[in-house]
Amino acid sequence: MAFLSESDAQAKEEAGADTVPEQDTEPASAENWQPEPEELPPLDTFGFKLKKVISHGSFTAIFIGYNKKTCEEVAVKFEAAKAPRQKILHESKVYKSLARNESDKAKKDLGVMAPKVHWCGMAGNYSVMVMDLLGPSLEDIFVSCDRKFGQRLSASFGLKILGCIEYLHSKGFVHGDIKPEHVAFNLQDLNSVHLIDFGWAHKYRKPNSRQHIAFQTSSEFSGDMNFASLNTHAGYQRSRRDDLESIAYLLLYFCTGSLPWMGLKVEHIKELKASKHIMSICPKHLATFLGYARNLSFEQRPSYSLLGSLLLEWEQSRSEKRRNQTHRWLQQRRLLALCSLAEHNFDASTPPTEGVTTPEDESASRRVEDCQETGSLPEYNFVPDWTLHLHVRDEVTCCPTVAVSA
Repeated sequence: MAFLSESDAQAKEEAGADTVPEQDTEPASAENWQPEPEELPPLDTFGFKLKKVISHGSFTAIFIGYNKKTCEEVAVKFEAAKAPRQKILHESKVYKSLARNESDKAKKDLGVMAPKVHWCGMAGNYSVMVMDLLGPSLEDIFVSCDRKFGQRLSASFGLKILGCIEYLHSKGFVHGDIKPEHVAFNLQDLNSVHLIDFGWAHKYRKPNSRQHIAFQTSSEFSGDMNFASLNTHAGYQRSRRDDLESIAYLLLYFCTGSLPWMGLKVEHIKELKASKHIMSICPKHLATFLGYARNLSFEQRPSYSLLGSLLLEWEQSRSEKRRNQTHRWLQQRRLLALCSLAEHNFDASTPPTEGVTTPEDESASRRVEDCQETGSLPEYNFVPDWTLHLHVRDEVTCCPTVAVSA
């Protein structure tokens, strides 16, 4: 495996990448680039081999590859040299900064793991980055769940993303392009998520003094308009507050299934975000989260503990509501089963016939309502064991089909 030596790598840190001899291979059409492995320069010199493409864009393509020595699968990202803005070399530096110092206390406290960059450099007319292979993105999972997570799951993901962004900020970086496609699961630990794609990330502190950068405006818009903050729409340079506002839009997208401004023109997107309507459609805790992020000043350090407690309270409130609704539903099922057994005088070893409604069933239902009003259970001398098994099974398999708001 041919890597640069430690001293050579440090000497070329400013250049940001290693190089190999150029080859005449370029994407035939940058607008719709769908390359095959054989169309790209080989990485055998660096100990890696390509298998298949998993995604592609205008000037980038991502492949699954593997380490020829260890057979470990990796992700290989190619970027054409003629791309209007080169991002891969910058992105690799951010990853290396996050992965540096594995004993970092902040990383352990937040449960954050940064994917490892195995190699980055030039291969032919392409910038290439080889890194750990991650799992599906939150957008992939969201689509597979019929584009609806519900509030409890959205709050749970929000806590994980907040931990990632707090660690990123502690390293002096602002992400600048938070959206569902840029949050990915860890294949070795599905309880962990990663922020990925740091092409628009930048330092918000000066390298030497560690002071916050000065406020300035910029005419260039970068990132996804659907999840960008109001300040980004106004042309202001991003800071920590803008990442948090993007997280709020992300969670609203997850718990409602869409955003009101999706598909609209830029000026209409900005108007809708600035209107009071956005606060009215947010769940209470998320509206507080969004309001807090918007009220932060450019240089102000966010209270991540406050935001985390908001998300945790949101998650627990939805869990408690789900438990209460599930308890009421199960209680009604038990009451109905007990009343039906008494009315029909069923044998203990034979389950009642399903799908048949009789006057006795209607009488049993009325008795259920009476029991719910008085708060007392009917007294019966015998309850068959199979009904208890039915209740346990219903709690696991039937309850999720009930129309309960998450």
